[in-house]
Amino acid sequence: MLLMSRWCNFELNVLNFGKRKSIWVTPGILMEPGNNKIDHICFLLDAADGYGVEAWFLSTEAYVGPLVSDLEQYKVVSVDPSLVKSS
Repeated sequence: MLLMSRWCNFELNVLNFGKRKSIWVTPGILMEPGNNKIDHICFLLDAADGYGVEAWFLSTEAYVGPLVSDLEQYKVVSVDPSLVKSS
């Protein structure tokens, strides 16, 4: 099962908790291994710079591996290398 959630136009990046404006907002979800009905989750958020959309995709390594190795997708997306976990 795939869960998709769009958080665009909620102005989450302008939240102020009394200290200063947030610099980046990310979605989060707690999943218990082996006890979930949802296999894949996709969140769409406004980009931190205000231009474009960030897509956060959470899934298992078995599904993400082929997606990451498909070079065709990189023609239409930009990846922030600071977010990529290196092995």
